Amino acid sequence: MRRTIGVFITVLSLAATARAQPQATSFAELQGRLKIGDAVNVTDDADWTIKGNVQQVSDTMLVLRSHGHDLPLPAFKVQRISRPVHALRNGMLIGFGTGFTVGAIMAASSGCDFTCFASPAGVVFIGGLMGSIGMGIGAAVGASIHREHVIFERTTTGHKEVAVLPLVSRAGAGVRVEVAF
Repeated sequence: MRRTIGVFITVLSLAATARAQPQATSFAELQGRLKIGDAVNVTDDADWTIKGNVQQVSDTMLVLRSHGHDLPLPAFKVQRISRPVHALRNGMLIGFGTGFTVGAIMAASSGCDFTCFASPAGVVFIGGLMGSIGMGIGAAVGASIHREHVIFERTTTGHKEVAVLPLVSRAGAGVRVEVAF
């Protein structure tokens, strides 16, 4: 029983670290990270966000299928690409796993005074019951989390801004010019 719990905890910890990848900095890197059919959110240079499924990825172009239409997006117009995080599903799975583990440990370590849950069937029953409660709690927590995993974000190097502000007072008028690189 201890070996099973140890393997279960090891698998859960490996699954959490397997997703950690640095952001892509160019479209050439995206080809290995995006697959046909992946659901993504793309923000373009006009700050519009388009939700769709990947149809094609190349060094110069990303094609999305959104609302039944293929939308070609040139690489220079794409500012950000992200994937929605499935927090509800993850919350349910983590809650069930945690609840089941706690319930199974409780049942396996209980005595047989009134009812004996230390048998394999009792361990599975109590583990399943506690897992169901944990899954409900995990679903509630997961539903309250809204975030995205950023795959690509254009760096702001070379970004230039010019601001021209009118200055008006009783003593006179003028112009203030700000230039940022």
